[in-house]
Amino acid sequence: PRTANWNASSPSIQQKHWLIRQLAPIDDATEKLIDTTYEHRLEALLSVDDHIDKIVGLLEELGELENTIIMYTSDHGFQLGQHRLSVDKRHLYEHDIKVPFIVYSPSARSRISNEIVLNIDIAPTIYELATGSKNIPESMDGTSFASLFFDNRDDNGGNGIRQRIQPRQDFLISYHGEGYLPCGMAECPPDQHGGWMPDAWNNTYHCIRTIFREANSIYCRFEDDEDFVEYYDLNDDPWQLSNKNKELSVWEREALETRLAELRTCRGSTCR
Repeated sequence: PRTANWNASSPSIQQKHWLIRQLAPIDDATEKLIDTTYEHRLEALLSVDDHIDKIVGLLEELGELENTIIMYTSDHGFQLGQHRLSVDKRHLYEHDIKVPFIVYSPSARSRISNEIVLNIDIAPTIYELATGSKNIPESMDGTSFASLFFDNRDDNGGNGIRQRIQPRQDFLISYHGEGYLPCGMAECPPDQHGGWMPDAWNNTYHCIRTIFREANSIYCRFEDDEDFVEYYDLNDDPWQLSNKNKELSVWEREALETRLAELRTCRGSTCR
């Protein structure tokens, strides 16, 4: 897909951290690689559809489908030319960090929830479903979202609204870069046109992703020689083309840094 940030312009690229700044525009060979990769990924999904069909069919045959909750998810996202990144992932942008998540529950109507759910919430959810207890172990970072699996009816069939999951207004995104000798990058030497896995030792960053009321932003600090920061207001810039870090006020930056430090050091129930 040729999104607005596909093969991004040089002015946009030069606002990003060093690993992105070195990428040249996508050439014809890399464009062909991107399109072929995309086609292969779509073709691979056909086998996933077959597996799901077989699993659901077996559950129906055993008479267990109405007693089963199915969680369908995957690894996080993938880049296909966005910001001149041809393949793979490992970066702070929305196309990399989002995770598809679909749940089948026999007692829930088809709907889309706007609640923020993270992969750390899966274990607490399974715990609640398996034990019937909302007292999630203190050692677990996440929260249970089991209440989303049921219609908004109380246990007596009335119209009482079930308790929503514990609200979350922000969350941590962290990545520790991967590199190898002699250059400290994922491939030595790297292909400047992006037909490689763009990563390095100091492609290490920690972000706070905020989604609360009118706020919709991401603030990321890199562990590199520049202490580079990227900040995007996704209400105004959903394709993350314009780094607005330098426009943050002192108090805005202090608040983001304080909250980022809290999320990086929390453990267990203190993360909820």
